[in-house]
Amino acid sequence: MNSSHPILYPMFAQVLLIYCVLLYMLLGRKKSIRRGELDIRYFKTYDFGDVPAKIKQMSRHFTNLFEIPVLYFTACLIALIRDIQNPLVIWLAWFFVLARVIHSFIHLGKNKIYPRLIAYASCVVINLLIWILVIF
Repeated sequence: MNSSHPILYPMFAQVLLIYCVLLYMLLGRKKSIRRGELDIRYFKTYDFGDVPAKIKQMSRHFTNLFEIPVLYFTACLIALIRDIQNPLVIWLAWFFVLARVIHSFIHLGKNKIYPRLIAYASCVVINLLIWILVIF
C-alpha cells in the first residue's frame, strides 16, 4: 500500500472541516454565554433554560458531521485498504468534501432550506457513488 495514498487528502480535508465547525460552535457558545443569552449551566445536562436558535443550529450541524460523513470515511477506508486509486473515486471524494463545505456555509449561515437540501442530497449521492466504485 502506498503511504501517500491520494484518498487521504480529501479525508483530511473533511476532518479539518469538522474541526473548523467545532471551533465555530465553541466560539458561538462562548459569545452567547458572555452576552447572557445562554446560561453555562445548560451544558451540565443540556436541558437548562432557553437556548438561542443559533446555538441549537450550530450543535445540530456539528452532530450532522458525524452522520453521512461516517459512511464517507468508511468508503474511503475501503478504498485505502484495497489500494483503489481510481481518479474518479478521488475526484468524488473531493466533491463530497466540497459539498459538505457548501452545506456547512449554508446551514451555519442564512440556512436557506432548498440550497441546503441540494447540498445535502449531493453529499448523499456522491457518497453512494463512491461506495459503488469501491465495492464493484
